[in-house]
Amino acid sequence: MSLAYQTPNPISRQNLRRTDRRGWRRVPLALPVRLMDSDGVEIDTTTVDVCGGGLKIERAKPLRLNERVIVYSAELGRLETEVVRADPDGIALRLIASAHKREKLVDQLTWLINRDRYDLHEERRAERLPGTGSIAAELEDGSVIPCLVIDMSLVGIALATDGVKPPLGARVKIGAYWGRCARYLPNGFALDFTRS
Repeated sequence: MSLAYQTPNPISRQNLRRTDRRGWRRVPLALPVRLMDSDGVEIDTTTVDVCGGGLKIERAKPLRLNERVIVYSAELGRLETEVVRADPDGIALRLIASAHKREKLVDQLTWLINRDRYDLHEERRAERLPGTGSIAAELEDGSVIPCLVIDMSLVGIALATDGVKPPLGARVKIGAYWGRCARYLPNGFALDFTRS
């Protein structure tokens, strides 16, 4: 059962963690994703709903029960899943991940749902200048992500990386300045320095 939220308050982590019969609350969210099935065949489709335990996708091709499927999403990254059910309205996939990765997914989903619901999409507030050179992005836990500068402005910076992207909303330090991971790019992520 998909649950639509009618309250005026933003979605919180607790809303996403409340249990239903599956153990997680599913929230309607349409995201473009690319699937790779167990035969290595890739297809493009869209999510129907999502939660910390998995997701439902539109029926794009037949998949076998218990088949392992890799889901790629610009917003959620790479997810390893398993087919648990096929309905006329979609295919349910169970997330195969550690508790830590599930927590990160819940954080990302919380941001995405609130962003779409309250139209929090970043608008260009300052002129962006192309950047060059490498830079280190430091997370609050002290880990470092090597990056290349794509472009920058007075209020933000876009970074390319082959490494792991920080969770959406996470605090990230560039030099002496802290910002928040505001969005994912196909090859990296962008920070907003006004939300430190």
